Amino acid sequence: MRDLGFNLQDPNNPEAAIPEFDRGVRSSATRVDYALLLNSQPVMLVECKQLGEPLDKHVNQLDEYFRAPGGQINTVKIGILSNGDEFRFYTDSKDPNVMDPEPYWMFKLSKLSDGDVETLLHYTVTNLKNTLDDLPATVYASRLKRWLIERDEEELDWLYKATAKEIKTGGRSGGEDMKNAKKIWTLIFPATKIRENLNPPEVEQKNSETETKDEELEQEISLADCPSDTSSLNLKISGYSFEGSGIKDVKNWSDMMGKVITALCKKYDLLSHLEIPRESTWLRHTCDRPSGEDSRTWVKVTDDCEVKVSDNNNYKISKLKKCFEAVGISPSELIFFLR
Repeated sequence: MRDLGFNLQDPNNPEAAIPEFDRGVRSSATRVDYALLLNSQPVMLVECKQLGEPLDKHVNQLDEYFRAPGGQINTVKIGILSNGDEFRFYTDSKDPNVMDPEPYWMFKLSKLSDGDVETLLHYTVTNLKNTLDDLPATVYASRLKRWLIERDEEELDWLYKATAKEIKTGGRSGGEDMKNAKKIWTLIFPATKIRENLNPPEVEQKNSETETKDEELEQEISLADCPSDTSSLNLKISGYSFEGSGIKDVKNWSDMMGKVITALCKKYDLLSHLEIPRESTWLRHTCDRPSGEDSRTWVKVTDDCEVKVSDNNNYKISKLKKCFEAVGISPSELIFFLR
C-alpha cells in the first residue's frame, strides 16, 4: 500500500490507508482491515487473512463490507481479499453496490510476473482515478480472456479468419496469414498468464481438462525462468519474442540461438561488452576459425563474428544468460514459445 502511494501515517491525508475502517454495515461496528482513500473517500477495501488461508470462505465477508451502509452513496469500487501471497480484486460490474462473486484480476507474490507489476502500477494514487473510470472495460476484458481460453481451436476459427483478412498482404498465402493471426491472439492473451492471473485455484481445478489442451497448444517461458536443464521442459521451441516484439518463428533451439545473438549484436553491440579470447569455444571472430574446419556448426552474427549452435541446449541457455548480463538487460525480456 505504501509503494502504491497511500499514506499509512496520517489518517487525515486525502490518500490515506486507514486500518480497522468502520463500514457500519451491521447494527454493531464492523471493521474492514484497511480502507484506501482517494480524495478523502474510501475507494478500495482490503481484507487480510493469514498466510496460506483459503480465501473462498471469506468472499462473503468482503462482500458485506463492500456494500454501502444505510443507503449511503457507495464510493467503494474495488474490494481486495488477500492471504499475504494471493491477492484477489473484486468490483460490482453486475449490480451496483453488490460485489461480483468472481475476481476480475488476481496475482500471487510467489509467482509475480512483469505483467503483474505493470498492472499494479495502474493502482498507484497517481493512476487510480483513471483505473476506476476504466474499470468496466477492464472487467469485460478479463471476461473475454476467460472466454477465449475456454474455446476449442475450431470455435475460434472465425476469429482467426477475420484477423487474417485484416492483416492479409499480397505476398502471403492464406495459410501464412492464419498462422500469424493465431500468433497475434496468443501474444495479446497468452493462455498461461491468463490462467495464472485470473483464475483462482478452484477454477483452475475445474477447468484442468481445458487447460491441459491449451498448454499442449503452446506454452511460454522467459530466459530468466528457463531451467538449467532444458530437457525437463520436454517441449520443442517454436518461436521467441524479444523485448515485447512479435513472435518470431524458429526451427529449433540452435536457430533461436543464432537469431537472438544477432539481435543483441545489432541493438546492443554485444561484442563490445564481451571479451572473446582466441580459444573461445562458442563465440569467435571468423579470422580465428581453424583452417579446414566444417563451419556448419557455426552461424554468422556479424560480418566478422560467428556463434556456435551445435552444443547442447543447456549450454546455449547459460551462454544467452551471460550475454544478457553483459549488456545489462533482464533475461525476462526474452520469451520462448514452446510446443
